[in-house]
Amino acid sequence: MGLFAQGEKRSKIYGISNGQRDGFMKKETTGAICLLICAMIWGSAFVAIRLGAQNLPAFTYTAGRLVSGAAALCLFIALMPRYRDRSLYNKDLLRGCLVCGVVYTFAVILQQYGMADTTAGKGGFVAALYILMVPVIEIFLGRKNSPVIWLCILMATVGLFLLCIKPGSFSVGRGELFVLASTLFYSLHILVIDKYVVTCDPLLLSCGQFIFSAAVSVILALLFDKSSLSAVWECRMPVLYAGIMSCAVAHTLQMIGQKTARPTQASLVLSLESVFSAISGYLFLHEILSAREFAGCLIIFGAILLSHFKGKREKGTL
Repeated sequence: MGLFAQGEKRSKIYGISNGQRDGFMKKETTGAICLLICAMIWGSAFVAIRLGAQNLPAFTYTAGRLVSGAAALCLFIALMPRYRDRSLYNKDLLRGCLVCGVVYTFAVILQQYGMADTTAGKGGFVAALYILMVPVIEIFLGRKNSPVIWLCILMATVGLFLLCIKPGSFSVGRGELFVLASTLFYSLHILVIDKYVVTCDPLLLSCGQFIFSAAVSVILALLFDKSSLSAVWECRMPVLYAGIMSCAVAHTLQMIGQKTARPTQASLVLSLESVFSAISGYLFLHEILSAREFAGCLIIFGAILLSHFKGKREKGTL
């Protein structure tokens, strides 16, 4: 199965017959674009996230960006007439918001603690290991990926290592272990999105998870952080950018994209976050990519293209 070749499972859920497969292909293309834009936003938001984390305590910064993300989505939903339909708000949506919110909260908090005790390069590499964790977890769920997809996963992992880790600099400490634990929860987050996004509205699901996560983060910030409102106000731009773009916009695009993409293939595209982060560093912070890092970017891009073209061949479109 290729990058966005979903087979009969998604077709049956959406009520798509063989004669409607062309229309479904358009949805797959839209999903691919959404995941790609999501990775671009996450990568470009690295500068804002780093500035915010340097100037605010972990829980306060996390609470600030989650509250702003949830508020932006709530405002958008309130202005959209289609969300006045009460049938959209059901027990499945409530359950999905709760499950996604719990998993996402653990992932964010563990990552914040871990990134404080590791370098950006090592943290970025360990955080992106969901491209390995997701297919491994899928094995235990009885799902299989083709040999070509496993090759793409291996290529992307090697590319990430070249991009994020400097020669002789990799070691495992407390920070890396926290980030690794958060990566496990991010992997589970991709999988629970896959479960609920098929039957729930992506925007409502995204908003619900952020409301839950924001509430938990605010409570933790009040209990454990010593920070003033003036400090938050001084750091408002990085917080708002990370909250509105990285949380509200990007995570909603992730959920829309996962309507047609299997978790393993979605994780491959989302791993481009590291590539776009490096590109953003070059464009805005004037950070120069070494030959090793550039090779890592090319390998990751190659893995994405290979998995995508494999899917095209299986559908007979090439």
